[in-house]
Amino acid sequence: MDWKQYRKRCDSPCVMTRWALVRSRELVSDSSAVLFDQVLGSTPLEKPHDHQGGDEVDCFPVDFAVSVADEVLHALKDTSDSRLLHLRVVWQEYRDAGVTMRAPE
Repeated sequence: MDWKQYRKRCDSPCVMTRWALVRSRELVSDSSAVLFDQVLGSTPLEKPHDHQGGDEVDCFPVDFAVSVADEVLHALKDTSDSRLLHLRVVWQEYRDAGVTMRAPE
């Protein structure tokens, strides 16, 4: 995959890094954690041949229900940790995109 295509795919709210998925998995119920395990067990997007990042920045397409996004956002609502604040933004963008892409639940 070339850089332009890779950036475009990874900039989508429906693509998340391994880091974001692993951290989010720690915040959810066991039944939701299984969904994260399925994504993390799949093959990440192909990186450009000269990509320098390690496994933590592997990107995965995701298709979680809005309720999963809500569960993560609820767990992050009072965080002040800067890395987790970024994670909250990732999930809010996903949720906002999910509301427009999915039929109402």
